[in-house]
Amino acid sequence: MPPLRTRVACPNCRTPVAVNLEQVFDVAQDPSARNRFIGGRFNAIHCPNCRFQGQASTPLLYHDPDKELLLTLVPMELGLPQAEQEKIIGRMMNEVINRLPPEKRKGYLLNPRPALTLPGMIERVLEGEGVTKEMLEAQRAKTQLVQKFATASDEDLPGLAKAHDADLDYTFFQLLALSAEATAASGSQAGAQRMLAVRDRLLDLSSFGAQAKKQQQAFEDAARELQAL
Repeated sequence: MPPLRTRVACPNCRTPVAVNLEQVFDVAQDPSARNRFIGGRFNAIHCPNCRFQGQASTPLLYHDPDKELLLTLVPMELGLPQAEQEKIIGRMMNEVINRLPPEKRKGYLLNPRPALTLPGMIERVLEGEGVTKEMLEAQRAKTQLVQKFATASDEDLPGLAKAHDADLDYTFFQLLALSAEATAASGSQAGAQRMLAVRDRLLDLSSFGAQAKKQQQAFEDAARELQAL
């Protein structure tokens, strides 16, 4: 199912916010759904009124036939009656099953594994990919650091960069760039530009950035020498 362009209430100030709402992540139909789901790059809310950034709460289904994995989530904060939950999950399951050829319809499809929270659901997917809990904790810490820098004021950036210099590595800058892409895809160009501005500033403030610039300069010098031959 392609994302649905709709409006949801900001969880913080209740202002209606436009969101690309995605509920079914079917790796069988869209292999890119795996990375998008794992990275949390979906259902993003960027409120123009109070600047809240987060994800819209909605029922979700994740399906990976190669791993015989079928996960569901109905966020508790939605307060949906059990009958309504079953109806929504049933609709999403039928959508997935109907797109599978008969020989791929196996028993696991009749026993979806419910998750209590979105982080728990993502962890189950990652466990299926061979990611350990230690690796998850490291990734979570890096993601939280990205968010910390993305929301920091310009005045606080130098001090934060100095305090976290060892953590500002390739993975950090990659996550920051991916967050900017997801923010732009959700319709918040201003938010994406802010993240890219933070990235450029941190490249000037960090040891990683200094090393990257040194390597780039060496590459450019070598290229000029080759052209001069």
